[in-house]
Amino acid sequence: MALNDEVPASKAKILLGDVTQGRAVSEALMAKIGGVLNAINDAAYNDMSFKMNGYVANMTNNSDNGWDGIRRITADVNISEYYMSLAKTGSSSSCSINIAVYDETGAFVNNLFSSAISISGNNGDRVLIGRDVEAVTTFAVNNAGHSINYGTLNLTTLLKGYILQSNIGGGKNGAKNLNFNLKLKEV
Repeated sequence: MALNDEVPASKAKILLGDVTQGRAVSEALMAKIGGVLNAINDAAYNDMSFKMNGYVANMTNNSDNGWDGIRRITADVNISEYYMSLAKTGSSSSCSINIAVYDETGAFVNNLFSSAISISGNNGDRVLIGRDVEAVTTFAVNNAGHSINYGTLNLTTLLKGYILQSNIGGGKNGAKNLNFNLKLKEV
């Protein structure tokens, strides 16, 4: 094994017998500790969420840019998962969200999605849709009778200093408590 090879990530438990008083620090113990630390690093994710509590009624395209403030990316990250949920879907039309991405100078970079993530349908409760980007799978909960669009990402990597601003792409009568989450993994 070369000196610059990574210790394989491992969730092996550090046992009392590994660290008792007088026990020598061995190569095996250091490999175990290194594997556990690498597993922690591999599992480190940052969740970023945009929420609009209350009714999301009669919104027109981009009518409320930045409704939950803006977020700054503090390190280069890959998007590993995203999802949108509605506590109540309301009636007719659709609810959607897109995220405008700006660089650190304030210049527009792109929209996060080329087609926004959206849910349309009548009178659903606790509807959740999303995509696991790493596993290339989608998921949906309580979506019977609804048309859904999982969105198509324009960007999968967000650079340090990028600013994210939420944009409601549509709203419907009776829709309530829109939530959008990004799960980010540092590059």
